[in-house]
This record gives sequence, C-alpha cells and structure tokens, in this order.
Amino acid sequence: MISEVRMLHTDHVGLGTRRRGAKTKVKKARLSRACHQILVYLRETKGLHSANDIYVALRGELLEEAPGLTTVYRSLETLVKSEFIQEVNLGESERTFEFVEEGEHHHHLVCTACRESVHLDNCFVEQLESKIHVVHGFEVRSHILELFGLCPKCLALSELSLK
Repeated sequence: MISEVRMLHTDHVGLGTRRRGAKTKVKKARLSRACHQILVYLRETKGLHSANDIYVALRGELLEEAPGLTTVYRSLETLVKSEFIQEVNLGESERTFEFVEEGEHHHHLVCTACRESVHLDNCFVEQLESKIHVVHGFEVRSHILELFGLCPKCLALSELSLK
C-alpha cells in the first residue's frame, strides 16, 4: 500500500461533479499525501470507517509516514468536499466515511441495536425527486438517506425476549 500511496501522491486526480441532468464535468485536484493515504485505505478496505479507525489503521501500516489524528480529520473534510468519499450518519456522535466511485452515492439501512449497516444498491429517492420537481418546481441538488431500524438478527432476538 505504501508504494501505491507514494505513486498517487505525485499524480493529479480527476474528480467529477455530480449534477443531475447535466454532463459530468471533470476537474483536476491535487491532494495531499494524507488525503491519498486515506483515499487508498478507504478504497481498499470498503465499508464504513470512523476517523479514529482510519488513524489507527494507517498508524499500524505506515508508521512514521502516517498522518496525525488532526490531519486525518482535515483530510476527511477535504475528501468529502471533493466528493471522493461520502460521510454517513449512523446516528452516533462519531461520523463515518466510505469511498464512493465517481458519480455514485450510497444509502444505508442501519440497525439501531447492533449498529451494523447495509449498503443499498439502488437509489429510490431519484424517482421522488422527479415528482417533487413536477409538482413543486423544486430542483433537488442532493439528498441523504439513512434508514434506521432492526436487522433480521436483532429483530429475531427482540421477538424472543418478548415471548
């Protein structure tokens, strides 16, 4: 991973804007070494990670070359604004992040008991956005959808405890 991070650090990275109904415009961004380290880590590991999870993982892998915790937080903000990663609200005080491919966004089902999350492959909100535009003339530019409830395992456990 370290060699890939070094290679990425020297390259310009293309990122797209995500506007519906318009062609994707590609612009160039030059990211810091810390941003690249985090981006590579999130891309390779998949799933949701807190800033502290990322910090600990990079410290274990990169030793002296790993960014400090404050730098991890700042880099995550940069990567979210640049749309390389997505922030996901799991209803906790600590924010989580995940890598997203250009032009994509993800929604999740979040279990309130065990905190597991399930990635939804389809975006059901886009159909609603079209209807909102027709009915109200409102153009939705972005949305966030996280659904909270009980996963099948926790639901079964809660039903057993009620018996």
